[in-house]
Amino acid sequence: MTPSPDPLPVQPETPLTKAPPIPNIDGIRRLSNLLDEAIAIPGTSWRFGLDPLLSLIPAAGDYFSLTLSVYIVWQAYRLGTPRETLIRMVIHLLVDAFLGTVPVVGDAFDFVWKANTKNLRLLESHLEDGLQARKGDRWFLLLLISGVSLFAIATTALFLFLLRGLLLILFPAG
Repeated sequence: MTPSPDPLPVQPETPLTKAPPIPNIDGIRRLSNLLDEAIAIPGTSWRFGLDPLLSLIPAAGDYFSLTLSVYIVWQAYRLGTPRETLIRMVIHLLVDAFLGTVPVVGDAFDFVWKANTKNLRLLESHLEDGLQARKGDRWFLLLLISGVSLFAIATTALFLFLLRGLLLILFPAG
């Protein structure tokens, strides 16, 4: 008995058929460090990164920081992180986004809450355990990221609404 030829010939890889590159964990580590621990306070073991500094820029800084943080979660998904871990990562981002929008308190909170460092630890733990994502996790992650984006927009709108009300109380039109 002779083996039958493969009915579908293997196509050589071209730029159009080549799989996207697997994310580099070192690049994710560098980004997490840049956002959460890049700057050391001399004489202490305390560190902070660009995330709390970006949050000092009204509105745009929080969105830019959140975008970079979501990128880390997206790369974690691409590395096969399971749904449960992705949920925990997104919860870290939600806490960061929600409390980060509170004036003054949120800025101080950003110096302490290091969502990217927490997410990096979760990702490294996943890589050590060798857990694999399931097929439906991609759509789930897209829904989570959409939810985070809508949450950020809603909290900003709520803040602006409350700020407007406060300004109208302090400076009535008349």
